[in-house]
Amino acid sequence: FVELRGVQRLMEVASEMEEYNSESLLDITSSTRTITSVCLAMIYKNVYKNCDDEKTYINAVDEFIEDKLHSPDIQSKVRVVVAITTLLFGPSDVGNAVVVKEGILEMILVMAGTDDVLQQKVALECIVAAVTKKEKVNAIINKGVNILKKLCQSKDDSIRVRALLGLSKLGSSGDPDATIGPFADGVTKELAEACRRLLINPKKEKDMRKLAIKGLSYLTFNAEVKVELIEDQEAIHTIIEIAKTGDQSVLFGVLTTLVNLCNAYDKQEHIPEMIEFTKFVKYYFHKKPELDDNLEDRLCALAKAGVIIAMVSLTSFLKILPVLENLAKTNQNCKELIARVINAICGQLELRKIVVDDGGTEALLSLALDGTVKGKKLASRALAHLGLTIRPEVAFPGHLITEVVEPIVDLLNPQCSVNENCQTLTALCNLAEVNDSMREHIFKEVFEKIEIYLIFRGEDDSLKLASANLINLLFLSREVAVQYLERDNFRVEYLMLLYKDENQDIKFAAAAALVKLTLANKEACKKVFDSNFWLEFLRSLLTNPSSNVQEMGIIFVLSMIRNMEDFAAKLIETDIIELLKSLSENDTVQNKNIEELTFIALEAVAERSNIEAFIVMIRWERDVACRLGQLDLLNHLEKKLWVYERTKNVPLNIYLEFGKILTGR
Repeated sequence: FVELRGVQRLMEVASEMEEYNSESLLDITSSTRTITSVCLAMIYKNVYKNCDDEKTYINAVDEFIEDKLHSPDIQSKVRVVVAITTLLFGPSDVGNAVVVKEGILEMILVMAGTDDVLQQKVALECIVAAVTKKEKVNAIINKGVNILKKLCQSKDDSIRVRALLGLSKLGSSGDPDATIGPFADGVTKELAEACRRLLINPKKEKDMRKLAIKGLSYLTFNAEVKVELIEDQEAIHTIIEIAKTGDQSVLFGVLTTLVNLCNAYDKQEHIPEMIEFTKFVKYYFHKKPELDDNLEDRLCALAKAGVIIAMVSLTSFLKILPVLENLAKTNQNCKELIARVINAICGQLELRKIVVDDGGTEALLSLALDGTVKGKKLASRALAHLGLTIRPEVAFPGHLITEVVEPIVDLLNPQCSVNENCQTLTALCNLAEVNDSMREHIFKEVFEKIEIYLIFRGEDDSLKLASANLINLLFLSREVAVQYLERDNFRVEYLMLLYKDENQDIKFAAAAALVKLTLANKEACKKVFDSNFWLEFLRSLLTNPSSNVQEMGIIFVLSMIRNMEDFAAKLIETDIIELLKSLSENDTVQNKNIEELTFIALEAVAERSNIEAFIVMIRWERDVACRLGQLDLLNHLEKKLWVYERTKNVPLNIYLEFGKILTGR
């Protein structure tokens, strides 16, 4: 291909235009430039770039340009500029290198300043394509601004709108270290108004609207422009309707405009294409102008205008679109822009229902699974927002409810903020409440990530609490509780150690999870008892100032008694029985379940204990009281021992039993 002068032949095609007749008699269509630029880019990327043959490619381009420039006719110069524009759309490095060569930019500006409409159009298109490098921007500002302003007054709409686009692109650019832009205050607003008029004028051709949108994509970096555009309902409606068409020639401009209206960029962060446009932008993106305070109103207006429906349509379009390798990255970045728009709207609580109603969930799932790294994260974050406040069955209908787990789980990352991780865990909690099938699915996908946050240390307990709550919910599934123990023998102790945490809610969640574990698997009971701090753990629960934690402690004791044969006998040798009795006799306890539960627990101890073990324990307590001279306690223990020696089962109420024996009942 190279030996047959293929690059030069492609450059001939790249220089063709539908608007004029050339000697080549090639059949040119509206897609010819795009296809040619892709071919040139692929050849450059796959064969020449970063290798010794790169000069061969550039020399072939230079040969074509020099040959055309040697011709005295205007048409040859026009074809050179058209070819340069095609290069800028394809192998932009080569196109940029050509533009900065001596005399090339000057030639383009001279053509723009002529009275010939064709030359003006060709030159303007090249200028717009070239405004990506700071050195060229400065040169165009210094040499060509007056020409562009003059062309804005042209009677030919095709010229005026292209000049507007050129000024729009320049208007959002300049030296980032400068304190003023290249234009006077108010010019940016005037340009935006002109673009809006072209956009909503039904008499204008489709191409005019496309160029107007491209102009707005640059101008909407300005806060005042955003305010006025969002108030123009007709313009917003037109933008959204054009977005629904999926027209790739204007897709990036539409999406960039919407992203700007939503303030959907992270601070000082822009996707690759926009970095090319804005790395020399005069507006400082980390600043929030006062006029940008109406962001919530803009988001609401866009949502109600149907922007979600448009984003859903675009997502479907990009999903099925056959993509050439060289355009794949652009489409992925378009998906990221869509994700930014939907995520910004999902950030508003009152707008989430609109997202669900307009079909945004399925689109977000698609974007979360296929796109740029940042785009997938943004789509997943939007899914988490929906899962936070809308019932999972409504937010994620049908098969979506299981499919959203993976992208939401992928959001869990120590590098994310505490609030972000907490939101993710809370969304998973809501999903875990649905049914056992969801709990088992979440456990399979996420459990190792969840446990990390149980040992999280920081000033904020919300992460640890959210993690403990999620584990507690997952254990509602017996299958999950069983699998939990099979994975690691030390996991029970991890949960038990949370009794030392100062947060009462964390203690409660951990105790509740342990209850479910011991009910599901007797092996868990053994793990509890084998720990060297099980007694301290029980004391902590039963003496906790929170009645809810106390109640869970009693339930835990009950579960251990019923699932471990000798546990009741072990309890008799400790002070746990006395703690249970004190709880049953405490009239000040607000939680009325405690009295009933302690009675049941004591009854369970009595049913499963050996009377001889009680007698031995009481005799030991009596001897201690005697040595210490504790007469009241000694008297009580003597009565207690006397009763125990005369009954077959452990009595629940010693004084009631003592009375029965004395009266012979």
